[in-house]
Amino acid sequence: MSEHDDGIVLVENEDAFQQVCKIPEIVDHWLCVWGAGYATDGLVEFLRTMTPLPVTAWQDLDAHGIRIIHNLTERIERHVTPVGMDVELYRAGPKYKQEPSKLEKNLELASELALKGPLALREIVANGGEGCEHETLYAQVLPTLSARLNDVLARQPDR
Repeated sequence: MSEHDDGIVLVENEDAFQQVCKIPEIVDHWLCVWGAGYATDGLVEFLRTMTPLPVTAWQDLDAHGIRIIHNLTERIERHVTPVGMDVELYRAGPKYKQEPSKLEKNLELASELALKGPLALREIVANGGEGCEHETLYAQVLPTLSARLNDVLARQPDR
């Protein structure tokens, strides 16, 4: 197996991306991409060319992080697996403060995603829709991220 042939892991935030890139077990086998929020057309085209490699994403546990995965799944026309984004982490994680008008819009988006968003993430938005940034979950996610990615590979049909 050569380097980076296991899959692709997208990370929303630059600092989180840098933290992931410090984990040899990940960078030796996964192509790490800083997504910087919503995917550009260039990133979408690149990911399409990387079929059949699995695409994973570690985003903020908020309506926009979930919408990023939903949007990307539709645009690349294949599954994007969230990692480090389960409902237990969301419930335990600190929620960031938002202006009331912004919170209202994010809760509206969360309500929409609770019905049509990625199945694996609907429970997060159904549990309040407030925001939990993934930087606040480093202690819980980073030590387990390599194992979480290996779990994704174990579920791939051709492995």
